[in-house]
Amino acid sequence: MDDPHHYRTDDVRKAMIDIPQDEPSVLLAHSTDCLRDASRQGVSLILCGHTHGGQICLPGGVPVLTSSAMPRRLASGAWRVGSLQGYTSRGI
Repeated sequence: MDDPHHYRTDDVRKAMIDIPQDEPSVLLAHSTDCLRDASRQGVSLILCGHTHGGQICLPGGVPVLTSSAMPRRLASGAWRVGSLQGYTSRGI
């Protein structure tokens, strides 16, 4: 999935159209901002970046600015929202 903030080409439903609902699926997404749609479409795991662990962080890695509408706890590392599991990479 591309960046939902700039190009609006983030159509999870369209990306999942040929994936059987009962099959495990992994969505590679630019941002966690598509997680609600991903959950509705039955995605099993979402791997994303975009936040870089927080564009601005306090000492200890607490993100102040993430450039995401999602909760700060999704800015880096492993997370779970309902049945959807995810991992947000800090980048290289």
